[in-house]
Amino acid sequence: MLRLKSKQFIMINKYLIIKQFKLLLTIACIVLCYGCPTSPPIEYEYTFFPPDGYSSVFPECINNNGEVVGSNIMYGPNYVILGSEGFIYSGGNYTYILPEGWRLSYASTINDTGEVVGHGEDGDGNTKGFIYKNGTYTELLPRGWLSVYAIGINNNGDAVGWGTDGAGVRKGFVYSGGQYTELLLPGWSNVVARGINDNGDVVGWGEDGEGNTKGFIYKNGTYTELLPRGWVNAWAVGINNNGQVVGWGKDSAGKSKGFICNSGKYTFIVPFDYPVSVSGINDSGEVTGCAVFPRAFYPADGFIYSNGTYTYLPSGIIPYGINNKGIVVGTKQDDFGVRGFVATPVNK
Repeated sequence: MLRLKSKQFIMINKYLIIKQFKLLLTIACIVLCYGCPTSPPIEYEYTFFPPDGYSSVFPECINNNGEVVGSNIMYGPNYVILGSEGFIYSGGNYTYILPEGWRLSYASTINDTGEVVGHGEDGDGNTKGFIYKNGTYTELLPRGWLSVYAIGINNNGDAVGWGTDGAGVRKGFVYSGGQYTELLLPGWSNVVARGINDNGDVVGWGEDGEGNTKGFIYKNGTYTELLPRGWVNAWAVGINNNGQVVGWGKDSAGKSKGFICNSGKYTFIVPFDYPVSVSGINDSGEVTGCAVFPRAFYPADGFIYSNGTYTYLPSGIIPYGINNKGIVVGTKQDDFGVRGFVATPVNK
């Protein structure tokens, strides 16, 4: 077996750096920022489910009982949406979600009690939110508002989202016990509420009075802005029951990165030397995300980040949600179109 002396290794390493091999630089960046991985990458067993008559399937969330929600979408020429219907996918079976008289529906999140939150268009083309459970729908639209997009729900049945009020201002909202709480930080021009945990903590993003995009946490009537030092913008997209917030944004150089914010301390997620965004986090701190590459076919690659370790998913597979068992859902783009998948860990 060939062994390199330390001086020889250093010389080779310097040579590679001078030649600017991107792979080496990426690995070096990860090691410098996060240290060595504490566990091996995760291996997954994939189950794919077909469009079932639709052009594309977009799963977005999986609860801790293994129930998946998302939307079946039918596209026409130039990607015009001809139809969309929310669904619950469980045990190989679909339950379709479309309030009576509505034209379109999109299911976003399902909690552990089987409540689904989403939004769509009624027969008159008005955009409204809904909560669905066991065949019953509850419409979501605060009094006087023009539209609502409902996105998140916790295990207490509290829902969050955003919409436009009667004055045309985009605001977030929390729906709890039949009552709405409007969300708009003082001095901000608009707000999007994206996620809520079982403690009632809400995260999202918006624009301040100067037009800067920032994330936020809303807790017990108090707002906390989220923007890593030196970054130009940030979007907070999820929060787990331990209060860890996940999001992404751009640093001062304009590079897109992911982040986890825990009690004001940021951990950055930078698996590739290309734009990165993140989509979800579970109670163990495992994060789903993807990077966009400059290539013509299947330009995005997904990953799972866990405690300093990156698991890179096969090309064309994009994760959107992850439950507390580490089971991942998302989409696979290939010659068959856009299919859904459930990825179950086999080596955890």
